[in-house]
Amino acid sequence: MNISEDSSLKISGYASGDIYEDKEDRRADYYYKNISETYGLQSLFHFNDIFLLGIETWQDKYKNKKFLSGDFYDSSYNRTQDNYAAYARLNYSLGKFNFVPGARGTHNSKFGSIFTPSLAVIYGVDDNIKLSGTTGKVWRAPTFIDLYYPGWSNPNLKPEKGISSDLGIEYSKTKTRLSVTGYYITTNDLIVSLKNVGKTKQYGVEFETSYIFSSKAQCKANYTYLEAKDITDKTDEKTLKYAPKHSINCTLTFKPIDKLNLSVIATYKDRYIGTKAGSYTGESVNMSSYITLDLNSSYELNDNFSFWVKVFNITDSKYQIVDGYPMPGVAVYGSVGVKLWK
Repeated sequence: MNISEDSSLKISGYASGDIYEDKEDRRADYYYKNISETYGLQSLFHFNDIFLLGIETWQDKYKNKKFLSGDFYDSSYNRTQDNYAAYARLNYSLGKFNFVPGARGTHNSKFGSIFTPSLAVIYGVDDNIKLSGTTGKVWRAPTFIDLYYPGWSNPNLKPEKGISSDLGIEYSKTKTRLSVTGYYITTNDLIVSLKNVGKTKQYGVEFETSYIFSSKAQCKANYTYLEAKDITDKTDEKTLKYAPKHSINCTLTFKPIDKLNLSVIATYKDRYIGTKAGSYTGESVNMSSYITLDLNSSYELNDNFSFWVKVFNITDSKYQIVDGYPMPGVAVYGSVGVKLWK
């Protein structure tokens, strides 16, 4: 809702749920069903694109149920986690400088409270070139899947915490945009293969370019180089698992007719080190590189109805992100959007 010409308020609620049961692994008289649910409410207040204030509350639930013969069951365990957050961001301009300080306070019923400030500074060299730098404290709690999923979890995991910083330069003119960003991240207790790694550093560079061919066609490409190290023992730095050095994403977007948008997305991930399936000691395994191709399409029938269809892995590539767990082949998703009022 618009409170005034300069301010607006948005209130939204959300809910999601996932259910998993492995019937192929069903025992003679019982099997397990795992249910993960999230419910949340969020409120955002904007003032003239200068000030943002937000509050959010959400609850995570995890249930692991043991089903016996005759469809009777006993609940092996139920877990609930309550979360509360408040955050603010200011956008302030001074000459060619633009300052964007921000702060977020989060309370988690399992892991306590955390304050995470951040700051971004942007300098406009001229109409085409700008420099930027950001730094901030980062924090992430382990998910319920990380903590409680049967056979693939660690209830003793601690939250990740660290500092993330980057410096970048961007050039844009008419139809072309080019940017280069270097980043450096230090983290304590990074979660890798269901274990907390004492101290880590991740650094690299990201290149991004986009070009508008016409009003009906444009492209965007992104390349990321990453070095990720476990520096808990500074005399013996080790490469982190699940950290490919090279990643490439390319997107071609077309608009063949009015109101129809088509996008083709190609993704490449370089080979990396993973954890061998079934290894209780964390034995390493070399994961192969892979390429996937996806297709997105959306169509606005009129002001009230819209449709989209997404086709993932249209080439049916065979690949694994985690050893022992092949990713799906071709997968198709669809959605219908209905606007009830303006």
